[in-house]
Amino acid sequence: MASLLFFCSMKKMIALVMMIVSIASCAQMNKSIIKASAYYTIPTPGTIPVDDGGNEVVIKRNKVYNIFLEVNSNSIEWTKAWVADQLFNVIPLTVKGSSVEIGKKKSDDKKVVMGAAKGNSLVQLELSPNDSYVKPPQAVKPGELLVAGKFKGKLFYYKISNVIELASPEYQ
Repeated sequence: MASLLFFCSMKKMIALVMMIVSIASCAQMNKSIIKASAYYTIPTPGTIPVDDGGNEVVIKRNKVYNIFLEVNSNSIEWTKAWVADQLFNVIPLTVKGSSVEIGKKKSDDKKVVMGAAKGNSLVQLELSPNDSYVKPPQAVKPGELLVAGKFKGKLFYYKISNVIELASPEYQ
């Protein structure tokens, strides 16, 4: 009986230690990211194609994704991102200054501005569609975005759970 209690308590202790280690490792990887926001726009087409009868030809317009991050370290190497099951290449851009006007929310036309605290910097990640299929390493729900990066030689993933639609530049 005593050995059974010892065995059960050891299982709980091992599980607790593993959980603490995994939480601590995740916290260490992302502590250089202070805040992050993701946005997309659906560009307004220029010339609208029509068929021989003058009827508009429906064309699929792709969403253009951008991520804005406040970071306290510029030594993060961004590698790739996923929206749902679609893979994207990441193009990192350093934002000059301590704030950036991102656009206007489509839902309420409010201006979106992001600022960085003193000592931190802003980074913009432009996402470019990649035709390859690479399954995301974590589940990505609709409306979420997962970005991969390397910090101090270690791969990490950062999930942004609310991707906001911005008004198309024509309407801003």
